[in-house]
Amino acid sequence: MKNFKINMMHTLAFLIPFWGIMLLELVVRVKAIKDDYVAYSVIFIILMLILIAISYILPHKYRQKKKMRFNPILFISWLALIAFMLYSDIVVPKNYCWLSLILLILFTGLFFVWSRYDNTNQDRLFSILLFAIETGFLFTSVACFLFRPYTAEIRYSGLSANPNVYGLYIITVWTCLLTKLDYAIGKLSDIKKVAIISLEFGMAAMFLYLTAARTAFLTVGIISLILFIFRLIYTRRAGKPFLKYVVTLAVCMTVSFFASYLALSTLPKMINKPIVYERDRLFTANLGTVCHAAAVDTAEPPNNPITQLKEEPSPVSRLFDAFKDGASLDSLLNGRISIYKSYISKLDNDGHKKYGRKIDGTFVVHAHNNVIQVAYTYGKGAAVAYVVLSVLSIILGIYHYIKCHDKRKTAAFPMLLIIAFHISSLTESILMPIQSLLAFCFYLCIGYLMIAHTPRLKRR
Repeated sequence: MKNFKINMMHTLAFLIPFWGIMLLELVVRVKAIKDDYVAYSVIFIILMLILIAISYILPHKYRQKKKMRFNPILFISWLALIAFMLYSDIVVPKNYCWLSLILLILFTGLFFVWSRYDNTNQDRLFSILLFAIETGFLFTSVACFLFRPYTAEIRYSGLSANPNVYGLYIITVWTCLLTKLDYAIGKLSDIKKVAIISLEFGMAAMFLYLTAARTAFLTVGIISLILFIFRLIYTRRAGKPFLKYVVTLAVCMTVSFFASYLALSTLPKMINKPIVYERDRLFTANLGTVCHAAAVDTAEPPNNPITQLKEEPSPVSRLFDAFKDGASLDSLLNGRISIYKSYISKLDNDGHKKYGRKIDGTFVVHAHNNVIQVAYTYGKGAAVAYVVLSVLSIILGIYHYIKCHDKRKTAAFPMLLIIAFHISSLTESILMPIQSLLAFCFYLCIGYLMIAHTPRLKRR
């Protein structure tokens, strides 16, 4: 009983800063990071320091490693990226400044503390992170069901002010749920546990469907297929049941999807206390409008966007309409090819002050691609280091899952999260942990792989 209370206190201690960071990211996305970047950064720094302090002051028996060890290749790549970013921050002061120091001091400091934990407690730490993501999703979903109504005329933004941003959030949630489902199937958990996870999947799928965010659709489809293939191979090799879990997932997801859709379509209207943000935006199915809504941050939101729209095709129709009438690749990507070319034409070795730039007289807030964004903001050298880090992280994430899929509850999370992050960042710029849960988890996964796979693992 005493150990149970201690474990509960440890879990709660970690949940508080995790939840705090997620709440901050929500506020930043609703208010816009440019509103008060310094204040948001200070809050984030405080929350990270709390997380580091909690990780350090836990009882000694919770930390069993005597030496700090890191995967040397991944660690060097991480430091190389930070070094290039820090150089750029110094020679070209940024509007959104000192991300390099946040990564160097806060995240690397956290990795050093976490490196003292044994494998079991490293897994436990990430289990707490997954629990924080899952419960955060449930809390925000309740708020959506009660106070953020959906109508057929606009794409759904959840508690965010932008459906594409909300889609990126759902990607992180989806990755968390896939990780839980994979472990449950691998350990032959009771079918009721899989059913509960499946109900959450149905709710997440409903929200994702209503966002009509194509990047998010593609991302969750790819990572789901990857995990399905891995898990099918492992279950067939071990002679374990698999079909009953797939059927349970399909049935419960379907029920949850339609029940969630019904609740979202009726409950907020019955309560009639909608949450409305100043930055709520109009997103239509027309490619030109979407281009300006998704890639540009200049249009003012209409006073009553719902009444100004006639009728919008379903979210799935929007995904296929883009390919009609011989649309160009630039049109399919909402003008991103033009954005990429404009950013690439201005690349140098020192970087630039702003994340965004003017293109044909319109200010585009970011490059809509992480590699191009890193190269533009922090210089070409930083982009090379980022690509190397990205490739290594994907390889090590897959290796981690193959080695630990039957040992750790969170074995699938680094692999799926890192792959999802890089797929999403092909068409979006996702760098700042202060405003993106996907980016925050990506940096944590880099650290997790850095400390989980050192020469020590081979001697276990």
